[in-house]
Amino acid sequence: MGKRKIAYAVSTIFIIIGFVLMAVQGGPNLGVDFRGGRSYVVDFNKAEVASDIKESLADDFQGAGTEVKTFGSPTRLRITTGYLAEDESTAADEKVQNALLAGLKQYGADNPQIKSTSKVGATIADDIKKTSVLSLGLTLLGIFVYVLFRFEKWQYSMAAVVALFHDALLVIAAYPIARLFGLNYEMDQIFVAAVLTIIGFSMNDTVVIYDRIREYLRENPHLTFAQVVNPALNSTFSRTMITFTTVFLVVIVLYIFGGETLRSFSFAMIVGIIFGTYSSLFIATPIILDTYGRKEARERGTTTSTVITDADAPKLSTTVQ
Repeated sequence: MGKRKIAYAVSTIFIIIGFVLMAVQGGPNLGVDFRGGRSYVVDFNKAEVASDIKESLADDFQGAGTEVKTFGSPTRLRITTGYLAEDESTAADEKVQNALLAGLKQYGADNPQIKSTSKVGATIADDIKKTSVLSLGLTLLGIFVYVLFRFEKWQYSMAAVVALFHDALLVIAAYPIARLFGLNYEMDQIFVAAVLTIIGFSMNDTVVIYDRIREYLRENPHLTFAQVVNPALNSTFSRTMITFTTVFLVVIVLYIFGGETLRSFSFAMIVGIIFGTYSSLFIATPIILDTYGRKEARERGTTTSTVITDADAPKLSTTVQ
C-alpha cells in the first residue's frame, strides 16, 4: 500500500504517453472491422506464407493496414486491406484490386487467382465500433453490480471498475508505444476480444484479494481495513504470481509460435496480463483504502497509515488457506 501513489503516477504517465503518441501517429491503427475496407479470397497452386504475402503487398497498398490469413486450406489466403477504405466507389474497387494483383505478380508462377471479394462499408464499420464500446460498457456495468452484490460496499465495485478500465486504457496505450518501436498491430474485433478476456482475468484476481480482505475483517472485527489490507495482499501474492506465470507462459508461446494472424491478440494478452495482475495489487485495492479505508479510519479515530507489518500478519485469525 505504501507504493500506491507511485503506481498511480506510473499508470497515468504510461497512458498519457500512449495517447499522445496515438495522436501524433494520426489516430489509432484501426483494422478493417472498424474503418471499413475490402477482402479477397485468393487461391495459389501451393501453400504460401501469409506474412510473406503481407510484406509483398505493403508498397502496393501504400502502407495501409493489411491482414493476410490462411482461409480453409493451406493454398487459399484471405487478404483484407484498409487501402482506400473511405472511398466506396467502383473506381476505388478496381484500383484496390489492381494494386492487389500488382503485389501478387512475383507469385505468378503459383498462379494466384481471386475467387471472391467482399467489402466492409463505413456504416457497418461504425456499427461494429459502437457495438464494441457497448460490450465493454455492459461488461463493466455487470461487474460493478456483481461486486456490489457480493461485497455490499460501493467502494469495492467502484475500485474494481476503475482498475478494469485502467487495464483497458493501458492495453490501448501500449499499441502506439509498440508502433514507435516498429511493432505495428491493428485494433480490430480480435483486439476487443482480447480486452474482454483481460478484464475477466484481472477481475478474477481482484475478487480473490477482496475475499481475503473480507475474511480477515470478519475474523478480526477489532481491526480496520487499513490494518488488514497488506497482510491480505501478501497472503494471496503467491497465488497471484502462480496464476500470472502460468497464463503468461501460454500467451508468450502463442505470441512466438501462433503465427502472424494471432500476433496482435497475443500482444494484447501479454500486456493485459502484466497490467491486470499489477492493477489488482496496486490499483484496485489501494483505491478502496483511499475511499472506504479513510472513511472507516475517521469513524474509528485511527489512520490509514496504521498498517500491520509482515511480522504481525501471522497473528491474524483466519480460516482461509
